[in-house]
Amino acid sequence: MSWSRACPADDLEPEDVIEVDVDGQSVAVYRSKSGSYHASEPKCTHAKVNLAGGCVIGTEIECPKHNARFELATGEVTRRPAVKPLRIYPVEIRDGWVCVELPPSDE
Repeated sequence: MSWSRACPADDLEPEDVIEVDVDGQSVAVYRSKSGSYHASEPKCTHAKVNLAGGCVIGTEIECPKHNARFELATGEVTRRPAVKPLRIYPVEIRDGWVCVELPPSDE
């Protein structure tokens, strides 16, 4: 796995989500209400809807289609209809950038 810049940290307000391309992989990047940053696969595990269209509520992302919710830090499902957790990626802030550690693209 390797660390890559995803976006400037200032691109996200508290309770915000964006989708970015990181080394050819699509990633959802979140900022919680408390200001912590998180990253995950970009689509809901239930209906494959883009989570960047959803809402960050406290420490959760809510899917815009069926309102499934996932915990930002762990990817665990907190509200159905989703049952499979999100794949979460490690995040660090480096020199004002949100950096994400991604697995090789063939995983």
